[in-house]
Amino acid sequence: MVYHWEKYKDTLHSLYVHEAKPVDYIIEYMRLHHGFSPSKRAFAAQFRRWNFPSRQQPALKNRALVCRVRELWERNCSQNDMLRTLTDEGFYITLRELSRVRRHHRLLLRTPKSEVDRAASGDDVEAAAVGHLHDLDSDDGFLSCGHFVSQDQDTGNSVFSVAIDPQLELDASSELPWGVKKRRRRTRQYGGLPADPPGPPRFPSETTLAESTKLLALDKPTYMTVRAKFQAICEAAGINRKSTAGGEAWERAKAELVTELPVLNCDLWTETEPGRLEQRKLALDIICTDVTKRMRAGASDKVMVLADAKNILELNPSDTREVRAAFHRMLKDEGLASKSAMGAERWKALKQKWIDENEQLSRTLSKRDKADDYEMKSKAVEVIANDVMKRMRNGISKK
Repeated sequence: MVYHWEKYKDTLHSLYVHEAKPVDYIIEYMRLHHGFSPSKRAFAAQFRRWNFPSRQQPALKNRALVCRVRELWERNCSQNDMLRTLTDEGFYITLRELSRVRRHHRLLLRTPKSEVDRAASGDDVEAAAVGHLHDLDSDDGFLSCGHFVSQDQDTGNSVFSVAIDPQLELDASSELPWGVKKRRRRTRQYGGLPADPPGPPRFPSETTLAESTKLLALDKPTYMTVRAKFQAICEAAGINRKSTAGGEAWERAKAELVTELPVLNCDLWTETEPGRLEQRKLALDIICTDVTKRMRAGASDKVMVLADAKNILELNPSDTREVRAAFHRMLKDEGLASKSAMGAERWKALKQKWIDENEQLSRTLSKRDKADDYEMKSKAVEVIANDVMKRMRNGISKK
């Protein structure tokens, strides 16, 4: 089939060069809006004929992107969190490109392969300590070279095999369910994949907060009032999750909200047109569910996790490896493998020695911007120390 490219040159130039849209998005856009549907290879070939600028390794050359990745790395974000944040901020980058950027700039989330190899050969004791304590909460099982490490069931030896490209898996897991209506509509670019074609929700679960607000005709101040009021109702009733509250309590809370806010209890809410009332009830339910979700996310009594501890102590992944390795050496030199066996006083003394001998920890703990800063930082030190002990104990038990 012969395609007439020239009449679309300006449109394609605008989409590809000025708006920096991905090729997949351009293909879908041209198919929907112009009935123009050549293959992806044909688009790429035509762009080369027109001398459109190459996008080869664009992420590595994007200074703003690289700086932002470094900031997220400093905050101990996992690769998936980085990708989600960058996508939300308008950067177009795939999972594979993000990995390249991190490797190129040595923004590693775990121990480099060279150090793991030295540790395995026994040539470097310090590398062994670091290698043993690499962070398991990021890129689990994958080395920076893109291979996967597994263990042979019969011999117990490590086996290296080529890992499947995560981006290809992501594309496949997105396109196939979409075609058979087995996944929700993607309303914005996410995870290196473009947004799905615009259109009304295909089923209730696809209704977004923005669409819910529009269905209820709420402006921004009114929307915030609705959220604040429902949060107060939930706090008074002890509700923090729809599923655990029970159907009756949940409906009672929503009914109280409708009663107390005139904007919801007016003619707009008592719509008699078939289907419209159900849509508005669903819209209100979506907003209320999001309120309880935010309440849970903002709970002040949540358990401090390892990532929180690193950020509180202002440790990036490289700093964390050094700090953990130092404590690991202390435990090994003392011959300690159990916190309970050494007793509270000895554990406290060992932690203090660790802090005193580590410049990074000493400097961070000496800074107290708020009254409860020291208590929070001490708790963060305890979290990391406990994790080092746990990893060490698990390593010994596997031998």
